Amino acid sequence: MKNRFAIAIAILLLVFTACSASAEKENRKASLLPNPILNPIKEPAPIPREYNIDGLGFHIAVLDNMQMDDSYQPYFIRFTSSTLDLKISKEISPYDDLDMYFNKYIYKYLLNDTFRKVNGIKLLENSNTMINGYKAKIVALSRAASDPAGKNYYYQAIVVTDKRSFYMLNFKTSAPESDISTIKEILNSFRATEAKPTVFALKFKPDVSNLGGEALDYYNKIKNADTVDWGIFYPASLRPFEKFKEIEQKINYQFPVMLHYMYLGHNFPTPILEQAHENGKIVELTLQTMWSTQTEDTEYNKNTLHSTVYDIIDGEYDEYLRDFARQLKDFGHPVLFRLNNEMNGTWTVYSGIASMCDPDVYIEAWRHIYQIFEEQKVDNAIWIFNPNDRDFPPLNWNNQACYYPGDGYVQLIGVTGYNTGNYFEKKTGEKWRGFNEIYKNISDRFSVMYSDYPWIITEFASNSAGGDKRAWIREMFDSIDNYPNIKIAVWWSYFDPDPETKKPARKYWLDEKEIYLMEFKKGLEMRK
Repeated sequence: MKNRFAIAIAILLLVFTACSASAEKENRKASLLPNPILNPIKEPAPIPREYNIDGLGFHIAVLDNMQMDDSYQPYFIRFTSSTLDLKISKEISPYDDLDMYFNKYIYKYLLNDTFRKVNGIKLLENSNTMINGYKAKIVALSRAASDPAGKNYYYQAIVVTDKRSFYMLNFKTSAPESDISTIKEILNSFRATEAKPTVFALKFKPDVSNLGGEALDYYNKIKNADTVDWGIFYPASLRPFEKFKEIEQKINYQFPVMLHYMYLGHNFPTPILEQAHENGKIVELTLQTMWSTQTEDTEYNKNTLHSTVYDIIDGEYDEYLRDFARQLKDFGHPVLFRLNNEMNGTWTVYSGIASMCDPDVYIEAWRHIYQIFEEQKVDNAIWIFNPNDRDFPPLNWNNQACYYPGDGYVQLIGVTGYNTGNYFEKKTGEKWRGFNEIYKNISDRFSVMYSDYPWIITEFASNSAGGDKRAWIREMFDSIDNYPNIKIAVWWSYFDPDPETKKPARKYWLDEKEIYLMEFKKGLEMRK
């Protein structure tokens, strides 16, 4: 009995051993197959790829998972991955004192404690160092934002290569902890080379798919017009319609366009639009998000330094903007809608200078508002992209083209150039400029990239200090046909004050003197 039991136990042990061996064999076989847990497949680590950018004159090595975009040469080159973005521009300072230029102009806002506090920006680093043998300035910034995946950490390097020449490398990342070592490796690979001229061939195109009814008809009318429609501005507080009628009677001309300004928080100007329509006028409605009139923005510094583009991107004004869009749609008639003009100037806190030295912030805010208008099915707003005629400061990354929102977001190109006269010549160096001096320069800069667009001089005028304003008006009428893209021109009939005396410094009134009105009337009659 014991022997039989022992034999049975032995047989069971043999069977178990065989099964275990078979199972182990199967396990060994299975382990040769990819297993996401036991044997994860690792993506090959990105490796550096070297580039010689002849157009801007530099050599650099970036990871091969970063895609290069060179379409904006000679303004900048861009490299982008899922978490990291890099723009590189070559710059020349107008001043020998580079530290002054960097701190007073390029970082006018971002090194201002109050500005950063108001706009939720942290300064993480502001230092001078050496990069690959070059003197360099490093500025690192971050911004709290509603989108945690956004590229809201900035690491900026200004690399000085000559007495006035420097490169600006602007990194932004959504993963600073993992990308900072990559950023430093890229910087250490940078070196200047001999630059070779590059032809800039970027060309933008209008998209009118959002327009319907009267607005589309009006757009086609001005696009195909062979004469210029004239417009005028007077502040709403001065009862402009009464002023218009007075001037119109004197010059025997009814201005078909009028200009009206508003800021975030202002009530939608339905009465102004309706009165304009009743008087046969189209309104150039300008919304500037330089500051908000909301009750929380009552302190002086906050009101003047609050860059609401960040709040717009974060959605804080969505309900206000939806209501704005609904009322605009309800008005039903065409409106020339100008958003955040002169963004390439230091005086606007929605500029790139105030927005992390990054025009993409401006573009993102523009597209956010545009999307809200589309959601509300607004089809009577004709969108105007309107940079200043000169870039301040004159940096390649601050060139007006770098702010262009995209072909699907613009229908009209706004051009702005004032003859400011010479009142502030001793302080700013400004000088008298003739109409052709201003608008030939604009035409030379804009004629290729915006040739498919109709243009509107959204606001302009001549000061009377420093020259012959009457002759300036005569030159304007004699020359404007040299710029066939210009379809509308709006005279800004008011003044800029002297900040010390508060007295008028730049006297832009069209009716400042009777001789100016009569010269304008003569110009109109000659064009009939």
